Formats: sequence, structure tokens, C-alpha cells
Amino acid sequence: MKRNYFKKTAVALAVFTSFMASPVFAAQVFKSTYTQPIEGFPPIIKSVGAQLYLQEDPTKPYEGGTDKPSVTIRVGDIVRVPTHLKEEAYSKFYEVYDLDKDTEDKKNIVLNFEWYLLDEGATKIDASAKKLGVKDGVSGNPNDLGQSYVVGPDAIGKQIGFRIKPYTQIGLPLEGTYLDVPNIAYLGGQDYPVDEEGNPIPDLPPVDKPEESNPAIEDKPVVPGKQYLVQIFDVKTQENLGGQKVFVNREYGARVLVLNEESNSYEDKTDEYKQYITWNLYYTDSNGHNKRAEYMTAKGYMNVPSDEEALKDFNPDEATYQPDASVQARFVNQDNTVFKTQVNNEGTIDALKTQGPNFSDQGLNLRVNLVLPGQ
Repeated sequence: MKRNYFKKTAVALAVFTSFMASPVFAAQVFKSTYTQPIEGFPPIIKSVGAQLYLQEDPTKPYEGGTDKPSVTIRVGDIVRVPTHLKEEAYSKFYEVYDLDKDTEDKKNIVLNFEWYLLDEGATKIDASAKKLGVKDGVSGNPNDLGQSYVVGPDAIGKQIGFRIKPYTQIGLPLEGTYLDVPNIAYLGGQDYPVDEEGNPIPDLPPVDKPEESNPAIEDKPVVPGKQYLVQIFDVKTQENLGGQKVFVNREYGARVLVLNEESNSYEDKTDEYKQYITWNLYYTDSNGHNKRAEYMTAKGYMNVPSDEEALKDFNPDEATYQPDASVQARFVNQDNTVFKTQVNNEGTIDALKTQGPNFSDQGLNLRVNLVLPGQ
């Protein structure tokens, strides 16, 4: 029987040819350019305000409200914005909010906080406002109690304001918009703008909330406080120390300001009161201020009664002194107004050599007292 090789070969060739002749089409992808990163909602300051700490009781804020009237701020009072508060303790005096639930960046909020003095009645913080620093009494370490300002004599007749910006640790954007509170007699706050349907809009700046009165602070300019003010200043720069750091091997001066009621201002009367100036060193911990060396003068330690009742009858004009060479050596030219900190630990005051934590001037707080005769 004759085999038909031709037909098999022809079929195979036809099949092969058909495969080889079919074109191969690859998928084609057309791409746009990349967009910018997707942004969430910026953080906002939901509510913020200054708390007032009266000089008579600086350990807790004055509440104000229905039972207590609002009061006028005086020189010597402390105003504080509690930026230290955490989310679980937020209040109308401090609340940061982020609609994306990004975590607050407290460090950057603190670093960018600013205090200002403004003319009475000012409604915005502009170039005419005076920005305050640590030499003016602004806290140099606000982490534990929040941003604070010890009201100084320059504030008399002025109103106090502040500027704050919210930040978050994650998310985009990481920072919000500055909120200005030009008068701390009022609380400030921000909110997200919304569209016609009430949905928050992420790409528009926040809107300021209507002003709400601060229950503790009356809307009046700052007035004088106590009759006497005692300040510490850096002898080299002549700047008021305020909340600035204190260093070893440095001279610090005491300044006594006395209220002139006629001019409603304070005048420098240091020379008239220098015999009543004394210096103290304290160590501060969770238990408060612990004395290390008290009532130091150019004559040594002034013997001041520790008992409250005995102190009422104490007359510094008749005071006795406990001489101490290590103390007396600290007073430049034997003058009570200028105190020099140690050069190194070998030159520390004898009483400190046996007292921790550093057995020296290091780590201690310096304070000036004015011990006057009773009136």
C-alpha cells in the first residue's frame, strides 16, 4: 500500500506556517505624571487659653467663674498656657486636634510658641507688638508646666497675647497654621472649614472660632503689683535673668525696684536697699525647693528666724551675722548686690560640700531676697 507522506508533511507545514505568520500583540500602557503626595487634614488648635497664677498662690491656677470674679493681671503674676497637657487631659485651655488622628508633636509646638505685649485694645499681633523672651520672664523650660510668662514691669498698661502653631509627629502636612490670641482675656481656637454639605475641607486654611471670655482674666491692661520687685540680672550683659540659665564662674546682680504710685511705674532703688539684700541657693526636686544655703550676705549668713511668728518681730537693722569666709568670698567688692557663682567644685561654699546631689553650686537654683524692717 502506498503511504501518503506528502499529505502529512503538507498539513504539518501548513500548521507551522500558520503559527509563524500570526503577529504577537503586547499590551500597551500609557501613564500620567505622578501627583504630589496625598495630603491629609492639617492639625488645628481646637481651643487654647492662658491660665492665671496669682503671686499670692503660684502653685495652682486661679479658676474664676461663677463663684470667683475675673481679675486684672498684675506685675508679678504668672500666666501660663498648659502646652504640657496630654490628650487625655486636654481642656479648653489647650487642645490640639487632627482629623486624621495623627499624633501631636509637642516639642515643635513648644519651640514655636511666642508671648507678646500689645497696646491696650489691639486686635491683632503685628509689627507693633513686642515679642517677649527669657530675659523678659518667659520660661526657659516649659516642658513640665507649659509656656509661662512672669509678668514684668514693662507690661504695665499693656495687654498680653500669644501665638501658637500645631504640629504632628506623622502625617502630611506635619504643621498647621499659626493661631494668634492678641488678648489673653479671651480664649482662642480653630476649626476646619466645611462645604455646603457640612463636610470638612482639607485644602483650605482653618477658620478662627468666635472669641470666648477667659473666666479668670478681666479684659483690662496690666497694673502694678507689689510695692517692691526683686530681680536678678547678668552683670556682664546687664540683662534681667528672667528664665535664662545660670552658670558657674559668672557674676549676677540684684536689682530692687520700688513702685512709684504717682507715675504708676517702678523705679530702681537698689542703692537705698542694698543692706537688706540676701541670696539663697536651693535644690529643686519633686518635693519642691529644698534649702541649701540661705540669707547669704557680704557679712556672712544673716541670722533670720525660720519661725513665722518670730519673723514678724525680726528687724534686719538689728540683725546679727554668722561669718563664713566661703560665703563672703562670693560677694564682689564686699557688696550685697553682686554674687559670683563658683569657679569649680573646689571653690564651692562650705555648707554645700556635704549636701547632694552635686556637693557644689551645680544644679542649684539661685534666688535673691529683700528682708525689710516691718512697717
